[in-house]
This record gives sequence, structure tokens and C-alpha cells, in this order.
Amino acid sequence: MSGIAEKYTSQSIIEGQSGPTNVPQPFGSFPAYQKIIDLYAKVSNHEDTSGELNELVLEALKIPNESHPKSRSCSDTEENVIHLEGEPRTDEVMEFSKFCKNKNLIRTDNLGNVAGHRGYFTKGPLSVLEQALIKLTVSQLQKRGFEIISVPDILFPHVIESCGMATKGDRNQVYFLDNDQDAQESCLSGTAEMAIGGFLQNSVFSVDQLPLKLAAVSRCFRAETSSLEEEGGLYRVHYFTKVEMFGVTASENGNESNELHEDFLRIQKELFQQYNLHYRVLEMPPSELGLSAHRKFDIEAWLPGKKMFGEISSCSNCTDFQSRRLNLRYQSPSGQLKFVHTVNGTACAIPRMLISLVETHQTPAGTVELPSKIEEFMVSPWSELVASNPNIEFNFLRTKAQQDRVTSEYV
Repeated sequence: MSGIAEKYTSQSIIEGQSGPTNVPQPFGSFPAYQKIIDLYAKVSNHEDTSGELNELVLEALKIPNESHPKSRSCSDTEENVIHLEGEPRTDEVMEFSKFCKNKNLIRTDNLGNVAGHRGYFTKGPLSVLEQALIKLTVSQLQKRGFEIISVPDILFPHVIESCGMATKGDRNQVYFLDNDQDAQESCLSGTAEMAIGGFLQNSVFSVDQLPLKLAAVSRCFRAETSSLEEEGGLYRVHYFTKVEMFGVTASENGNESNELHEDFLRIQKELFQQYNLHYRVLEMPPSELGLSAHRKFDIEAWLPGKKMFGEISSCSNCTDFQSRRLNLRYQSPSGQLKFVHTVNGTACAIPRMLISLVETHQTPAGTVELPSKIEEFMVSPWSELVASNPNIEFNFLRTKAQQDRVTSEYV
């Protein structure tokens, strides 16, 4: 097999005789599979390969990761709940957006000429709570052995694609920057996972350096859309703050990344338990894994105001999918260079966590009684912050024409 082709995909997938049965559904009938086989045959037979090798690599990049047996056993039509924590709140609770607008804590309306569709402002205790969640999460990850790094929000497309997210096509969620001064295209990062992967690319670790656990706080930019009423407000936005975990393991016994993946899930559960949330953990089927994930857990919290479960976190084991594309390797005890495995997980996605906490901990008196662990990182209790929050009416310009009229007065 060509070394460069092997770098991007497993030999078992390329050389399978009965089709890609070990590729997760719905990729079992992978449309480009025969094309890859034909290109591989040409390269292997040393035929005229001017262009075939590059084409083989490009096609190999589209092959998804092999899915975990437990993922393959999941139903695509039923929820695969593997853990349930706490009890749901059943009394009447005001929905997050309505509650916060009544308290003058959030602005999501009339921002078309300021921040665009699905933009938002938070203020007062809601903004303080956001910062407290970041500080609390980072503090607890440091205690669990994570190294904290700061990452860029602007990345080149090849870094994003190496992590498994497409940057081209009708359904991609990536924002490109329009910059005529820079000849190379650049994008806004969708998660710190991508930047951390880029930071580590071309690294060679010694086996005693692994596992490596990194965490970062970053803004995440995603061109997501939804017409569902329950996904309005802060539930689905174009940019938000997130604390991300990223892990690197060896692959000596084939189980190291599975163990770290389970450890990331344990950390997430411990974080959310101290917030007194009712949540469930889902084993995700192959159709929900994307290209990079070998196995993925989603965590959904009960949102009593919306009367639904909403995703607040996920964690994925990407095995060697990302490391082959980013050229991340380690030297085994035998001296052999092998590709590492990578694991990633959300420690705190701020908007969804704000919704979960405000709806879960509302009181009949119209305030929010937050868990003491969170209030330790706030300058004052929620009730005091609400009392001191000025009720200012902001005049947001609705259209560009209105803004042009105002601007013309100063030109």
C-alpha cells in the first residue's frame, strides 16, 4: 500500500474484499468506495500515477472512522440512554428567554444591523454567571491534570478538515473570512478542538508523555440554522463560548483511547452533578458520529421551561482519524513510530448551561437559587446582582437605512 494513502486511512478499509462493512452506517454503501479501490490498484501496480496518488489521498480523506461495536448496535430511531441522573422538575417554570427578558438580562431582538441573525447580548447576573462557569470549569479541569492553553479563533481550512469537519459544500457550518490582503483562505474556528489539533500537528511524543490532557476556553463560530421554536433564543446561536477538553493517548493495547473517553465522560458527569441537573447520557448511533468519531456520547439536560431534553455536552473518541491527518505520532517502547489516538469533549458550553441552570433553579419568587459551588465563583449572589442591574432601554437600529440616516448626520 502507498505510504501516503495509508497515512489517511486504515488498510483494512481500503483492502476489504466484501465492501466497507467496518465503516459506520450510513457509509456502508459508501458511494466513492469503488473509485478508491480502482485508484489504489493503479497506485499499487505502479501505473501512470500522475495525479492518481493525489486523487487517492483526497478520496481517502472522505472515508469515515470505523465505528465502535456499541455504536453500531444502537438504533437510529430510538434514544439509546445509558445513564440517567436525578429527577425532572415537574412544576411550572418560565422559559429561559422570557424569564431573562423580563429581568432585562438578555437581548436577542432587533440585532439585524448589529450582530445579525442569532446574535445576542447578556448583561448583569447572566454575564457574571457566564464568567463564573468558565472559571469554575477551568479550575476543576486543572485539578484533574489538564494543561490549560489559549488558542486562536482563526484557522486555515486544512486544519479544520483534518479534524473531520468539511469547510466546503452546501451544508457546512464554517464561516470563511473575506480578506483580500491574505492570499490564503482562513476560517472562524467551530471549537477549540480544531485549534488544539493544529497546535499539536507534526508532533512526536514519547510514550511516557501520554496520555496528554489539554483544555481551552474559546469562542465557537457555527453557521447553524433551525426553524424550530424551541431552538430559538440562546439555544442555537452562531457564536458562543465553550470550555473544551482534548486528549492524546498511545495505542499499544488498543484500549487507551477508550479508557480516556470514559474518563472524559466521568468528568462531564461529575461537573454536571454538582449543578444539580437532571440529565441523561446517550450512546450515539453511527449516523450521528460524523466522519471523525469512533464512538460518541451526548449528554442532554432536562429543560423544565422548554419541557424537553436539550444537548449540553458531548465527547468523542476519534482514535487515529485526526492523528493521521495532523501527523501526530508517538514512539512506542519498541522504537516504532505509531499514530496517537485523540479524544475530545465539552466541559461547558455556556449558552446551553445558562439555559439549564436558570430553568432548573428558578424559584416561585422569581429569582434563581444557584448551587453553592457556582456562587463561590461569583462576586455576589444572583439576587443581589439582579437588584443592582440597571433597567436601561437600548435603542437598537432596526435596518441599514435607519443607520445610514443617523450616520449621515455626522459625515
